[in-house]
Amino acid sequence: MTFYLYFLFIFSNVFCKNQEQPRIYIRVDEELPLSTILFTTNNTITYRLFDTGRNQNAFVRYDALNGHLLLARSLDREYLCSQHVCSCTQCQLTIELIEWQIPYRLLQLVINIDDINDHVPTFSSKNYQFNLMENVPIGYEISLEQANDADLNENSRINY
Repeated sequence: MTFYLYFLFIFSNVFCKNQEQPRIYIRVDEELPLSTILFTTNNTITYRLFDTGRNQNAFVRYDALNGHLLLARSLDREYLCSQHVCSCTQCQLTIELIEWQIPYRLLQLVINIDDINDHVPTFSSKNYQFNLMENVPIGYEISLEQANDADLNENSRINY
């Protein structure tokens, strides 16, 4: 019963009174070093990470002493996409911080993760064998299968 009342109190203070929560957008490249500062909060207000149940908080940690939101796990965009942590077209993590004062207020940080060119193109086979006549003209084209690159957009462009 005590848990239920506590939950009801938090729910009413956080959700019912705060329909317009502040939302801040941050852009970062994937593969940043761990402990990179992603965002700095106001030091006069104490914040805590608010667990939304989507496991996205595992990628960050909050340093209440300095007000820094720090990177806690590697942001590999391709891996996050393959695990359906984020969309493959726009990779975002949504982190929510709760102001630890009454009335409680949520601060929503939307972290957009940009692709970097961190993958090399690959073919399905390492070796290919072609038989050519010795009188083949210069510039003769040999067709190859399409190579694959896990990166996106400009970073996945392949020329050969």
